[in-house]
Amino acid sequence: MEPVVEVENLNLIIEGRHILKNVSFQVNKGEIFTILGGSGSGKTTITKCIVGLFKPTSGTIKVFGKDLTQINPLELNGLRKEIGYVFQGASLFDSLKVWENVVFYYLEHSRMKEKELKEIALTYLKMVGLGEHTLEL
Repeated sequence: MEPVVEVENLNLIIEGRHILKNVSFQVNKGEIFTILGGSGSGKTTITKCIVGLFKPTSGTIKVFGKDLTQINPLELNGLRKEIGYVFQGASLFDSLKVWENVVFYYLEHSRMKEKELKEIALTYLKMVGLGEHTLEL
């Protein structure tokens, strides 16, 4: 099988506290993989390491064959565009309006005009039973 994520002997120490200790696993292409554990067990921290939000104290993390501990910030940003993940308590940006949350990716990665973005947002909102009145909330 072809691995898309390889985590080997991952350790993370923050403010003298050993958060992750020798975590190792592999996720193969086409495989559905879930990280389970109790509150505070490190699930979110592992995920943040995999997407490069935390740099491990030691160990390696390879995503699509690229070692996250060895690539530059520009390469990391490109790699992040290929990764999708959902945290257990998915939430909205409370500083943004509903329509901005719905089209957040486009706000960050396109030059589309606000009117066009609101139309896209409304299309998606209607798909889940919400109407135009929710755009500006």
